[in-house]
Amino acid sequence: MKYLRRFEFMTLYQQILESSVPVDSQFATLSGEELVHVKLSFRVSPSHKRFGSVQNYTYEVGSIDQILKYENQLIIADNAFRGFSWLNEELVGRSVIWLMPREEETKERHWLDRFIADENLRQSSLREIVVIGGGILLNAGAYIAEQIGSDLMYIPTTVLAMSDGSIGGKVRANEVEDGLYHKHAYKSFYEPNRILIDPRFLQSLPDKQIAIGLGEVIKHGVYQSRVLLEYLASDDFRPQIDKESLLKVILWAAALKEVCLNIDPDETADGSHIIMRGGHEASDKIEESSRFEVPHGTAVAIAIYQEMSQKRSELMPLLDACCKKFSIPTKSP
Repeated sequence: MKYLRRFEFMTLYQQILESSVPVDSQFATLSGEELVHVKLSFRVSPSHKRFGSVQNYTYEVGSIDQILKYENQLIIADNAFRGFSWLNEELVGRSVIWLMPREEETKERHWLDRFIADENLRQSSLREIVVIGGGILLNAGAYIAEQIGSDLMYIPTTVLAMSDGSIGGKVRANEVEDGLYHKHAYKSFYEPNRILIDPRFLQSLPDKQIAIGLGEVIKHGVYQSRVLLEYLASDDFRPQIDKESLLKVILWAAALKEVCLNIDPDETADGSHIIMRGGHEASDKIEESSRFEVPHGTAVAIAIYQEMSQKRSELMPLLDACCKKFSIPTKSP
């Protein structure tokens, strides 16, 4: 009772930090088969349009054949995987559209509206959109599903998408007009019905993509979990050669997000917003000024580094170690 009363008088952010401690204890020692059995559940905010049909959505590790088993599915997949034999075997007989992810095109609102019209998706009998790809395609698929009112399934394929982009229900689309680049000019929420992490996608990730994705993982280390940040900087974390350790930090960050969004699904200013949007105001400007040449995860890492450096944060030695270890830049180009 005394603990509950203390919890009641904490700010939302303090409640999140307190509730993150058991997550850190669990993941600090998690390994092997235990990782495969991780299953999370995320609340949908009552203020979001999907709340009437989806109050919670699951996030779990598995094989994509667990999702590719329904009729009337449209699969939107990253063109980079077109040559993957194991994936093609899973997609035999399925309706697949292969797209090349580009911030200024595939995630651009006008382009997406033309795509919906050209594919006649509003008049189709689609039951659900399944997205196989990174953050850009997840946003594209969410925008399409929202516009046509279909169910939505995510199979994220990058570190950033697995640990961050697939979670929270955000729908974001850019606009490019008269040569001006507007990051996330369109903002909405449309939660997926399910998120499935297939570890096979981690095996082919280049080191650069891993480093880009770790920007969002570092974010949780800085604003929510020093234990995670210490693990990232340690010799035990070797994502280029030890994919189990990479899966571990992805799931760790996702579990920390579960704490954030289940306590504060609306991301209020004194709550989960502090963590979920950590570094993002500055990172959006970095991306815009670079005409989207700087990847999102890299921009987030730069923004966080600059913020912590200005504050002379005690976390700077760990942050420095992470940036050097993964060759993450600390200044805007």
